[in-house]
Amino acid sequence: MNEGKILSKQQALFIASIGHDLRSPLNGILGTNELLLSTVLTSEQREYLKMQKRSSEMMLYYVENLLNYIKIERGQFLIEKAPIDLASILTSVFDSFFFQAKANNNHLHLLIDPQIPKTLIGDKVKITQIVSNILGNAVKFTSDGDVNLSLSLIRHTKKKVYVKIEVADTGKGMTVDEVKDVFEPFVQGEDSAKNYGGFGLGLYTAKALVTKLHGKIEVTSQPSKGTTFLVELPFAIPGELEAHEESLQTLIANELIPDEIYQCPYKILYADDSIDNHLLIRAFLKDTPLLIDSVYDGKQALESLKNNTYDLLLFDIQMPEMNGVEAIRAIREDCKHVKTPAIAFTANSFKEQIQEYYAAGFTSYICKPVKRQSLKSVIYRTLSYAENMRDK
Repeated sequence: MNEGKILSKQQALFIASIGHDLRSPLNGILGTNELLLSTVLTSEQREYLKMQKRSSEMMLYYVENLLNYIKIERGQFLIEKAPIDLASILTSVFDSFFFQAKANNNHLHLLIDPQIPKTLIGDKVKITQIVSNILGNAVKFTSDGDVNLSLSLIRHTKKKVYVKIEVADTGKGMTVDEVKDVFEPFVQGEDSAKNYGGFGLGLYTAKALVTKLHGKIEVTSQPSKGTTFLVELPFAIPGELEAHEESLQTLIANELIPDEIYQCPYKILYADDSIDNHLLIRAFLKDTPLLIDSVYDGKQALESLKNNTYDLLLFDIQMPEMNGVEAIRAIREDCKHVKTPAIAFTANSFKEQIQEYYAAGFTSYICKPVKRQSLKSVIYRTLSYAENMRDK
């Protein structure tokens, strides 16, 4: 094997390991922050928690960009196809930059075309990353100016909707040479790294994701006048997914959850070696009728399954004694539990790792750090999918 390729693989594994080690504690920080913000607080306490949330999310943003770089270089992206509200996604991203824009004395403007369908099929995470990276770049390099985010309809066919996302700013702009290199990794202007921070991966990641989603991205810029990014993306219409696109994760993401399922006291076996995660997950689910049994590694999970029946398994992947993948493989060998749905709780999101989870016997997965509503959604969609499969 070429020595350069060995080094590249070692670097990729190193960054992936760092990503995992940062994502796990961020799960506790952001999760606890979400719980605290839902309690009765003084205005001063709420502002402090919001500041903590913004700082933690910025740290997560940099971690995700590093991991995305490795995924791009290794072709490790998985694209999810699920119902999304595109206007809501852009509005959420827009709102998240309010304080940063205010700090730079900028005015943020959002324009949503009312012709955009309420529901489309797409990847919420990837769209969020694309818009966040481009809008974040515009806000960062603009002071005392304007930053505009717009979403408009290009055309609407029987099976597809084509949209344009535009981010225009009145910031410092770029030279012709800078525009040529703007989508290259780790490339920044002479004063960018010193004055603005970052790794120079945001726009590289945005272009790679746009390309992966079968879209295109363009940029125009003039020094001292500003920059405009144009992104064109296609989206499927609900009910128009091709047969080959019906992956297990897509099926679960598109699962319609009947109202009565929220009232059922489903029994869940949760295996995780982190006491903090146990406290967090229980707090996230305390307003549901779900019943949770806690164990702390794969071997304990197997012991618990000998004498109990569960409706759902939620296993952390990295555990001592026996990890989540080893545990689910052992469980699937037992006919008694072969159809019990299982969710992998992981800080790893590389394509090859997700495929390993499915091959081992997991039904779905959720990545750290997890939000309360995301956790509930994955749990109930997985339970609903399992119920429907049993009825067939």
